[in-house]
Amino acid sequence: MKRVVVDHFGGPEVVRVVEEDDPRAGSGQVRVRVLASGVSLSDAQMRAGTYLGGPKPPFTPGYELVGVVDELGPGCSRLHEGDRVGALTQWGANAERVCVPETYAVLLSRLMAMPPSAPGMGITCTMRPTRRARLTRHL
Repeated sequence: MKRVVVDHFGGPEVVRVVEEDDPRAGSGQVRVRVLASGVSLSDAQMRAGTYLGGPKPPFTPGYELVGVVDELGPGCSRLHEGDRVGALTQWGANAERVCVPETYAVLLSRLMAMPPSAPGMGITCTMRPTRRARLTRHL
């Protein structure tokens, strides 16, 4: 799989893409095949080293994602393989596959469009999924 890596602080030139093995879902985690992930001001601040409490390099940016669960770790019972989910990761979402705690994954309505629902996930997926679903259904 491919993922974005920032191996030292700086401008856009420090961003690179690496290939590595798919991560495995650990206990209480689901692995998500990412369909879309956000790129935001927070990501730019993390990359520059100015985001308060941000990660130290090397790290993968990406504050949010939408995708499909493709692996369940031991102890997962709420979600199933094939479920469409959104998650706020704070960092780590800019990858083809991402493992997140099952409790952090929000089950998305089948009425929600994907990947257009990805931008602004904090509003469309966690705060107002019903309103977004109604808008999508009438389009």
